[in-house]
Amino acid sequence: MFAKLYRLYRIYTGKSPAVTVTTKCSKVWYGNSYGGFYVCPEALPARPRVYSIGVGKDISFDEAMIRLHQAEVYAFDPTPDSIAWFEGIQPAPSIQFYPVGI
Repeated sequence: MFAKLYRLYRIYTGKSPAVTVTTKCSKVWYGNSYGGFYVCPEALPARPRVYSIGVGKDISFDEAMIRLHQAEVYAFDPTPDSIAWFEGIQPAPSIQFYPVGI
């Protein structure tokens, strides 16, 4: 078990001879401190498609992707709180919300 974890660690850190890192890209934080994610902007296509699963009550990442990259967002969350919250806001037209779980 330890050997397997150690190998995964070495692969993850790029120290394994079986794995070579061929591409480096910058990472930029999109969204707020609660619901944001790192993105490599130069690796994104012209109009990225975002599948946001379990949005809760925070679409700051999705809004940043729309604002900065004209993304098309598909948001999913079946919880009653999230559905009620989403019905009470005015999201961008490029966000489509589905009250189902994935």
